Amino acid sequence: MPQAVTMWSLPRAFELVKGMQAQELEWGEGYLILSRGAIGAILRGQMDQAIDERLDRMAARDEADRRNGSYPRHLLTELGDS
Repeated sequence: MPQAVTMWSLPRAFELVKGMQAQELEWGEGYLILSRGAIGAILRGQMDQAIDERLDRMAARDEADRRNGSYPRHLLTELGDS
């Protein structure tokens, strides 16, 4: 029976994937898509948090700064392009 799992850290996600590979569990295409999305979401969340913390520290020191924009990037993993 499929098991639902929520990942809150990238190392934990990789640990889970390695465990599944060790048990020779098959990855369906749906799992690959969801896994790539989860890894991307974790990384985006960590980056957003780091940026927010930096802006908060600068604001506390009365230093002016702002987000200057961004563009999408790709991360290639064993699960595919995230």
